[in-house]
Amino acid sequence: MNRMLTALFISLTCLQGHALAQAMYKWVDEHGQVHYTSTVPPSAVKHDRSVLSKRGTVVKKLEGERTPEELEAERQRQEMEAQKQKEKEIKQKHDKTLLITYKNEDDIKIARDKRMIFLDEQILGAELRLVEEKEEYKKLVKEASEIERKGHTPPEKLKYSIDMIKRNINKFKQQLAQSRQEKEIEIRSFNEDLKRYREVIGRASGN
Repeated sequence: MNRMLTALFISLTCLQGHALAQAMYKWVDEHGQVHYTSTVPPSAVKHDRSVLSKRGTVVKKLEGERTPEELEAERQRQEMEAQKQKEKEIKQKHDKTLLITYKNEDDIKIARDKRMIFLDEQILGAELRLVEEKEEYKKLVKEASEIERKGHTPPEKLKYSIDMIKRNINKFKQQLAQSRQEKEIEIRSFNEDLKRYREVIGRASGN
């Protein structure tokens, strides 16, 4: 009898020790009810859960299964966070470059004005070339028309010159449009840099 009681006690002790050694899970169902279990039932795998130590402290967190919609939402969230971080780093790098490049606001204004003078000269040059090419085009077209009125065919050299000047006119028109657009972009860029420079300096001085 004593042997049987001893064996039973040993068995119960082993079972108790095994149960204590098993992990305990804490999870909350869709109704807000908190559960503590040694195993996670199939119906609960979709819920986030915590692994508890013998003392009841959280030693690990496990994510529940996610639906395709939840996974996609998480992917988009991570992408947005990564993009925000990238933009933040770019802004910080730009701020650092501003402070290294310019000692004060006047330096930015001087650089802007010099750049505008250069672009204005480019625009003026393209405008003058465009006027010259248009005048030459009119002259050659008139010459070809007079030849045709006399019943003759304009020479190939004249036709080639007219074609080349026509191409030049289109080229100068494109260059002129690009230079004007570049000027607008750079004016906006310099003004944004000036505004940002003031913000960075003001923040550094506590204003």
